[in-house]
Amino acid sequence: MNGRRPLLRMIFAFAAISCVTPAPTSPLCTPIEGIDAVIKPGYLVVFGEVHGTNEVPAFITDAVCAAAQKGWVHVGLEMPTGDSGLLQKFLRGKRDDGLRDSEFWHAKAPYGVTSQATLTMLTKLRDMEQQGEPVDVFFFDDRVRRGADGRDQAMAETISEKRRFAPQDIYLIVTGNYHAKKVVGAPFDANKRWMANFLAATDENLITLDIRNLPGTAWTCQEQTPGGPQVCGSSRLGGAQRDDARAVKLVPVRELGYDGTYSVGTISASRPVFPP
Repeated sequence: MNGRRPLLRMIFAFAAISCVTPAPTSPLCTPIEGIDAVIKPGYLVVFGEVHGTNEVPAFITDAVCAAAQKGWVHVGLEMPTGDSGLLQKFLRGKRDDGLRDSEFWHAKAPYGVTSQATLTMLTKLRDMEQQGEPVDVFFFDDRVRRGADGRDQAMAETISEKRRFAPQDIYLIVTGNYHAKKVVGAPFDANKRWMANFLAATDENLITLDIRNLPGTAWTCQEQTPGGPQVCGSSRLGGAQRDDARAVKLVPVRELGYDGTYSVGTISASRPVFPP
């Protein structure tokens, strides 16, 4: 955290003690039905997403906005921990400062996480932080610590280490929905342990949510032939959502390892910020 955050934390804590009624939702927040059931102090909420849409970053922005009315909120994004310095440069700067210097953001196969919608989300979170809101952003994808095979365990360790500094705060994590599964196993590996499975072993206040959406498009990268180069672009995707409501529902999907779902409506592809 930068030098002004401890003072902001003290001011926010004093204000919380002084108030006898909850802080009202900010007029800048677009309401999300059911969000209060998961954004609670001391809780770690993992949002499993489909990368490359406009709707998920917009949903997360509103979830952060609502959470910031209750206390400090730490937003973890599935991006390289090696870019943490560039993230701080972005958070202190303007426009795309820092991100334009990242090799990850200039990848030859941008698979959706470095989208225009993600940049819009980061910009809004930066605005909130610079305006004194209790918001903190961090990257947790460490592909070096345990190598490719240990990536999920390394991500869980990075999040847990971050969480130990302020376990009473709210943590919102955005990751691919496979990484958000509490159960072991995948179609390609029955013994695969996902990030949320590692987190569940040590964190009793973990909530995992799987995305629900209406059919639409997402920016994806796919191999046209096995082992061949990836081709990236807007792809049609189906959906299991039954209406266009944006909502959180704590109805467990036990066979897939989620504590509930979050709905974003019709999805639309968001292009990369820096096309290859």
